[in-house]
Amino acid sequence: MPAQEMTVTTATGQKYIGIVGSRAPHGLPDEVKNKVMTPMTMFLDMGVADRQAIEALGIRIGDMITPYIPFRQMNDPNFLAGKAWDDRFSLGAELEVMKRTAQKPHEATLFFTGSTQEEVGIRGARTAVHQIQPDLAIALDVTTAKDTPLDNESSNRLGGGVVLAVLDSLTMANKGLLYRMERLVADLKLDVRYDFMTVGGTDACNIHKAMDGVVTMTISMPTRYMHSPRLMVHQDDYKQTIQLLTSFCQSLSKADVALFKEATRQALEKTY
Repeated sequence: MPAQEMTVTTATGQKYIGIVGSRAPHGLPDEVKNKVMTPMTMFLDMGVADRQAIEALGIRIGDMITPYIPFRQMNDPNFLAGKAWDDRFSLGAELEVMKRTAQKPHEATLFFTGSTQEEVGIRGARTAVHQIQPDLAIALDVTTAKDTPLDNESSNRLGGGVVLAVLDSLTMANKGLLYRMERLVADLKLDVRYDFMTVGGTDACNIHKAMDGVVTMTISMPTRYMHSPRLMVHQDDYKQTIQLLTSFCQSLSKADVALFKEATRQALEKTY
């Protein structure tokens, strides 16, 4: 954070750029130079003379401060860098699926939700699922890409296509729904990977436990540097995910939902 640009947003929506203060590293003792600064010890230099100038801008204690990170296409323009791809990436895909499904008749009644506070308790998804009361739900989220020298794995690389989440620490995908996605991936000739995330979860956690149980799974798109100010994603993953979800929504029938629910019922009977 030191020496990085931040945006202060006031209560009236005005935005001002500031710089996180930092010390020149030369001459500092090692115990100071190598110590990680905590946010509460930092200050934001707004480039004004005094407190009165800050107040004249309309800036008050409690105003929102966010990293100033412009969007950019990288040297290969399929690679996109920016902030908050978790979960702007999924919202963008959702909006595109809405546009495409509106162009062709389909049997399902579709609801699209941009849920809030997933990171702090999956709260928005709980509210949405009780409001909508769906028969079936797809949680769309990002997952961790592991294709850099920090991980050096090939499974979840950027540009590798659709990611079907089999399980995470909070949810297991409905088998019938997972198999349907696999068939659609094959029919559409899309690339596919599978995600087994043993730490963390998605909105599917609260959705699949709501009411008498909702048929649910997660579809993911990989991103590098998740939960940092700068993330990187790939357009191919985005486009293929949109293709898959559009085809699924347009082909879904009441009979399909009944089959998926039967798979859930049988699983519950085996468990209890």
